[in-house]
Amino acid sequence: MIIVFIIGILGSIAIPLYSGYRKKAITVEAKTNLIALYKFEIHYFSDNDKFTSDLNALGFQTESNKYYNYSVVNDGKSFTATAAGNIDNDSSQDVWTIDDKQALVHQTED
Repeated sequence: MIIVFIIGILGSIAIPLYSGYRKKAITVEAKTNLIALYKFEIHYFSDNDKFTSDLNALGFQTESNKYYNYSVVNDGKSFTATAAGNIDNDSSQDVWTIDDKQALVHQTED
C-alpha cells in the first residue's frame, strides 16, 4: 500500500513537469519554421523589391507541420508571419509571430 502511495506522489509531480517540457519542445517547430520563413521573405524581397503572402511563391515548405499552421500578412514593404497551433488539445491557440525586422514574439501561450 505504501508503494502505491509513493508511486502516486511521484506521478503527481512528474506528469505536470513532463507536460511543460513537452510544450517547450513543440514550440521549437514554430520558432524554427518562422525563422526559415523570415529568410525566404528577405530573399524574395531582394529579388522582387516587395514581400509576398504567397508561401508557394516563396518556396517555403515546413520541415514538419504537425502542430502549427503558417500564414503571412504584408503590405509590400513589411510583413508579419504567424504560426498558430493548438499544442495541448484545449480551446486556446499558441501563437508566434516574426516580422521583417526579425522580431520573434510569442503572442499567445497555449
